Amino acid sequence: NYACILVDSGGYYGSGPECNTSAIHLVNNGAFFVLNGGTLNINDSSKLIFDGPQSFLKINPNSNIILGQNAGIEFKNGAYLSAEGGTFTSADSLKLWNGIAFENSGNDTIIGCTFSNAKTIISIKNNASTSSNTNRVIKNNTFNIPSGAGYHKGIYGENNYRLQIHNN
Repeated sequence: NYACILVDSGGYYGSGPECNTSAIHLVNNGAFFVLNGGTLNINDSSKLIFDGPQSFLKINPNSNIILGQNAGIEFKNGAYLSAEGGTFTSADSLKLWNGIAFENSGNDTIIGCTFSNAKTIISIKNNASTSSNTNRVIKNNTFNIPSGAGYHKGIYGENNYRLQIHNN
């Protein structure tokens, strides 16, 4: 058994501005989330975590992911991201979100997306066995890295051997 969440064009998933609390949303055991031109909102200090080889987030063109201050998305233990043409940005341009973290994730693909106002937009960390068995493609994206105080990065990685990064 698994859960599927589908957000179509013009649709919205996430709590509204009246909800101020942080939360951890776990998507595991084969559950997945498809954003098909709609908007996904993740509140301040909240995390959306995908865990396990059958769990994934698919982002189709014209989808918007809006993250609150210190919010983030994580992919662990084979879970993966398939994103094409989405926009990832902060709810408030003066407040940064944490970014997307991949820890021993699956075969991730990020193509033609725009990222703005994150501390570290993409962080990819693997142990030795995971890094040799996965393929990742990050291409044709726009990274708007904030300036000013702090140490901000576009892409950070450890133990990555099959990673294609080009034309970003």
